[in-house]
Amino acid sequence: AILFVCILHAATVSTQPEELYLSIHHGRSCALLKSRFVHVGDVIRLSWIHSVELTPWEEDYEVQTDGSLVLKTTRFQSYGAGVPEYGGKFRKEREWMLYENINRRFPALNWIHSRTVKFEIRINDSVFVKPEDLPHHEPLKLTIVRETPP
Repeated sequence: AILFVCILHAATVSTQPEELYLSIHHGRSCALLKSRFVHVGDVIRLSWIHSVELTPWEEDYEVQTDGSLVLKTTRFQSYGAGVPEYGGKFRKEREWMLYENINRRFPALNWIHSRTVKFEIRINDSVFVKPEDLPHHEPLKLTIVRETPP
């Protein structure tokens, strides 16, 4: 078996303060595909169409000081195949079902990108990634990295 390891950030010595960047890398080649400056507390929203239920799904993650992402809320319109029980508080709001206050920490998010399901990433309600911005049916990894500005 071959193990692919991406070294996403090398430590640097600098007197300048570090900044946080949301970075998306290819899961095998480690090539940087997209990057953008973010702040602690920013909300990263992933949205797509569920492949079985064919209804919208959204997840909100909050950027943490240590570069991790905390899943705060999941929204979906159909409670069926593939819906995990996250914990937190469940409620229904109009056509949406929500799990809130999930508070589950992730060091990175990994997925196989699909343009077909209209996968999109927003940062504080501004579109950062549209479906066509990333390679179709490829493994991707989203991380928050610390870097010293150039």
